Amino acid sequence: MITGNPNYNHKLDFEKIYKILEVLEKLPGDSFLLEEFRGTGAEEKNEFAYYFLRMEEAGFLIASSNYDEGNNIYIEYPIITYKGHEYLANLRNDTIRKKIKEKVSKIGGSVSINLITKIATEIVMKSLL
Repeated sequence: MITGNPNYNHKLDFEKIYKILEVLEKLPGDSFLLEEFRGTGAEEKNEFAYYFLRMEEAGFLIASSNYDEGNNIYIEYPIITYKGHEYLANLRNDTIRKKIKEKVSKIGGSVSINLITKIATEIVMKSLL
């Protein structure tokens, strides 16, 4: 279970999303601890809560979430969806992530996660042809 305040505003980082999904993919069953996410780049509980909610909105995972009186959110049982696995598969290669960064930096360095997914798919498709 992850707890934190989801009102934490932060710029979404496509690599942090990738790293968090990668950790979730390797965990057994439906249990995990915040400690298992150290090194993913999202170190604070509030940042994790924020990322998990955004990843759920993007369709990358399904999770049970509840709020307490202090507006802290409790996130349990995250399951990676097909779309989340597709994101992982398309970004698994370091070279692909580097090419994404290069393309995004040409237009100011910030794009939507949906566009990151499309860019990754385009790069993967070009490498296969």
